[in-house]
Amino acid sequence: MNLPAGGTWRIGLPAVLAVAVVARALPPVARWVSALRERAAAEGEAAARARGLVAAEPALRDSLQAALAEVVGLAPLLIEGTTRAEAAASLAAWISSASAQHRLRVRRVESLPDSARGPISRIGVRAELEGDVAGLAGFVRAVEHGTPLLSILEIGIAALDPLSPPSQPEVLRVDVVLGGLFLQRDSP
Repeated sequence: MNLPAGGTWRIGLPAVLAVAVVARALPPVARWVSALRERAAAEGEAAARARGLVAAEPALRDSLQAALAEVVGLAPLLIEGTTRAEAAASLAAWISSASAQHRLRVRRVESLPDSARGPISRIGVRAELEGDVAGLAGFVRAVEHGTPLLSILEIGIAALDPLSPPSQPEVLRVDVVLGGLFLQRDSP
């Protein structure tokens, strides 16, 4: 086949331009295809995880019911009250009752601030008591073994009159911080 002079330009120039366009367009297209494959793989993994969760739903529901049953079982051990103020008042009343039962005098009771939030929250109360060693021992026993479940977080004991005669019982001043848990139902 004979091409006229300059005919090679008519065929060669479009071929060179086509190769240049394909060479410029091919890398972005390849990146786009690669990104689509990665996204498809990630969505496939997410779908597999979702199928796994759906399949595990009965077991998760049973676990949740067991956990809720355990929380309900804790109810008798929690301080009464559904707000921080109610729980502090309930704990202060418990301190007054236990102190009177063990012949201790309540000098002062104050609620302590706590920033912990959650459905089961902690409450702390500082109390200043006066009494003898037997009363203090009974009070500590009531805290450690009674209901609600309480903990002594801090305790300080000082004799009011260390030089009192042996015939009189020694009067002690007790500064104690008690902590316990309550089921909070108010907004944080």
